[in-house]
Amino acid sequence: MKKIYNFIRILLFLSIIMFSLPVWSQLNVDVSYSAFDLVQNILIGQGITVTNVQFTGNNAQKAYFYGTTNIGFTDGVLLTTGGATVAIGPNNSGSASVSVDTPGDADLSAIIGVPTNDASVLEFDFIPQADTISFYYVFASEEYPEFVCSSFNDVFAFLLTGPDPSGGMYNKKNIAIIPNTNLPVAINTVNPGYPGSGYSASGCTSLAYSQYYVDNTGGQTIQFDGFTVPLKAFAHVVPCETYHIKLAIADATDHSYDSGVFLQAGSFSANSYDIQMENINISESIPDNSIIEGLNCGSYTQICFTRSFDINTNDTLTIFLDGTAINGVDYIDENGNPIPTQFIFTPDTYEQCINIYAIADTLDESTETIIIKVPSLNPCIGSDTIRDTVYIINHMPFEVYITGDTIICEGESGQLIANTTQFPAFFHWSTGSQMGSINIHPTQEITYYSIIGTDEYMCIDYDTIMVRLLPKAEVNLGNDTCITSGPFALDATQQNSVFSYLWSTGHTTSMIDVLESGIYWVSVTNSTYDMCDDADTINVKIIPTPIVDLPQNILLCSHEFITLSASQFNNDLYEFIWSDGSNDTNYILDKPLPGIYDINVKVIGCDTISDSTTIIVEDCEINIPNVITPNGDGINDAFYITNIEFYPNSEIKIYNRWGKRVYESQNYQGDWDGDRLDEGTYYYIFRLNYGRGKIEEIHGTITIIR
Repeated sequence: MKKIYNFIRILLFLSIIMFSLPVWSQLNVDVSYSAFDLVQNILIGQGITVTNVQFTGNNAQKAYFYGTTNIGFTDGVLLTTGGATVAIGPNNSGSASVSVDTPGDADLSAIIGVPTNDASVLEFDFIPQADTISFYYVFASEEYPEFVCSSFNDVFAFLLTGPDPSGGMYNKKNIAIIPNTNLPVAINTVNPGYPGSGYSASGCTSLAYSQYYVDNTGGQTIQFDGFTVPLKAFAHVVPCETYHIKLAIADATDHSYDSGVFLQAGSFSANSYDIQMENINISESIPDNSIIEGLNCGSYTQICFTRSFDINTNDTLTIFLDGTAINGVDYIDENGNPIPTQFIFTPDTYEQCINIYAIADTLDESTETIIIKVPSLNPCIGSDTIRDTVYIINHMPFEVYITGDTIICEGESGQLIANTTQFPAFFHWSTGSQMGSINIHPTQEITYYSIIGTDEYMCIDYDTIMVRLLPKAEVNLGNDTCITSGPFALDATQQNSVFSYLWSTGHTTSMIDVLESGIYWVSVTNSTYDMCDDADTINVKIIPTPIVDLPQNILLCSHEFITLSASQFNNDLYEFIWSDGSNDTNYILDKPLPGIYDINVKVIGCDTISDSTTIIVEDCEINIPNVITPNGDGINDAFYITNIEFYPNSEIKIYNRWGKRVYESQNYQGDWDGDRLDEGTYYYIFRLNYGRGKIEEIHGTITIIR
């Protein structure tokens, strides 16, 4: 007998958390099954051969049940004292009945000593292949709990007839008994531990087995008010002999308050003398009974040899391996060894399993076969051979490997690419991505990235790559600059010591001092990996500091002009900015207003030197007298022209009345006193020099009085 199970491979980085809640669904009851189907296809398990199936009662009293309920079985056979649909929950009645009005059963009446009604009896002959038969059941009733210790003790029994291995015969031996006792299971033996209302404990056989009782009041899936826990019925038998069993249940005394017995599907079995094999294929995409070449594939076959007979002895099982595949060459066990051909069963060991893996040999070949042959040890059928075939499907080796950026500079990103030898392929990265490539942004010095790849046959491979994050050089020598004196320090120092430096000067230090104008560059590189580098260039100009020295204060007349000069500088190196924004080296002020006048001398692209002067502007209007009295009294003794000192290089010529020039000065200072001239009136011509070639000629007379 073969069972093929498919499993889904659990990937290394996936974790599935499963939560389970007790959710009950409705009990389902199907009364359409024949008695033979209920026994042969539902109830019977391994090691039993069934014949002569019979049912007595109304067909509505037998059914196939299934569903998730609280009785402990998912499906099986149901026998009831009324219609089987009475069992369907919820428990919303304390006296549920579905009348069938069938007679009772004499054997059941004899067991409880009162008449029975509505009997439901399923019986058959069987031949066991081992020395013990057993099955599981649950007894349930609407008589619970009201009629505990009353005469309404609905009854059921499993009556076995056949050879007793200890001698003699079983004659309708009831094997539905309370564990470790000889008491039959019934309402008055398995109950809540107290009598029903109005009844006495003396009416019960026992109140001591409440641990086997389940109170179903308010239950959602089963109508019966109470029932037993799952119990095991068993008997020792003689292998290969014929037995008869009668499974019966009936109402006691009346037709009301139905009862039922649930028989677990597949549980009626005998310990088999057959040694059977199970193929377990864990890849759902691979055909049944097949495995894929490659120890890293999600495919192997598990062969299990199971003995169900007398497990208290030592036994040796010899198997035979055949087929086109070679043991140890094309397939091995989980330890890498050839598949053994002998298996030792020690006492209390009932199963030996071996996993078979196909080796990837890189050969393009057809499907190979492994044939496992096991001699049968079933004494009921004589010697036979059990065969099982495993198919090895050719498959080239599946590999996954990562390529991409293994060294990344700080602040940058990289890419890793999944590569494989087989397509289609499915990937799962340690980052959670399932794409063929990933972009990475590591933040640690060392980061490991892993990938799991699978192909369509669930062949699996892994790869891990180490990515190193390197510090990145960041160089900033600053903007181009000029200075008025050296040396000037250039600094490219990095926080990490892994960097090396190379300057345009040939220096290899992190800092240098420059004394000359020029363009300087530096390159900073990781000393180990020759990457993550940076560079910068700076233009340094060293220019002498300009000297700006304007007069502190300047006194001017309103008609005068003045030239402020900064012409002592090399004009190619300096930029002049006067108060009014002009850029000439000489700054001419013509009739300036009073105030402060600044000059900024800026070394081009460099420092700025400032100076200023204050110009005081006076009226300086001249006043020419027409009389002088040069008598030595200190008053009006000379021909003084007011403010003449502000008009340097002014000329004057004085004439007598006959036109003879009596005085002349090219830079008159206001000091002529008519020396030795007679009293009288004289004529003058005064040339007032305003500067910058501007001359005003003034004519007048001056009278000398002594």
